[in-house]
Amino acid sequence: MTSKNPKIEPELEIFKRVKEALINQNFAILSASRKTIAGKPEEKIKTNQLENDLLSMGFETIKVYGRYKYEDGTLAAEPSIFAFLENKKEKLDKDFIQFLAEQFRQESYIFGLTLFFTKDDKEIKFNTIILGKDALKEENYTQVFLGNPKTAFAFKWIKWL
Repeated sequence: MTSKNPKIEPELEIFKRVKEALINQNFAILSASRKTIAGKPEEKIKTNQLENDLLSMGFETIKVYGRYKYEDGTLAAEPSIFAFLENKKEKLDKDFIQFLAEQFRQESYIFGLTLFFTKDDKEIKFNTIILGKDALKEENYTQVFLGNPKTAFAFKWIKWL
């Protein structure tokens, strides 16, 4: 008889929902973090406020942790919110996601398989989603995880546009 780790099983259940949203490309990933509040109590308050704003608009949310590389190779990491709609027939509203990103003074946000920038028209199209522990390899530029390597996913992009 094998025992199940009670901490991993709920994450794996949540990850099934995340994978479905990834496959349907009906998701957004946003953060409320800024360098000036990183690691401070205000960061948690802002993250909770962002999550509450999304929940009030009918989104399902999952708190995740994201890491990414800037164009110059600098690494960054921050708490983020993975937002999606449970009803597969409904589609996320990109304008609302852009509005929230601007409200929380973010440089960028992920909507579907594209990274959008709030200050200009630059965007990055992702061409690959990597699931599981391979997603945490250093060469994967945008990495997101729920706290367990089995529940990680990463995006590789085609090019800066």
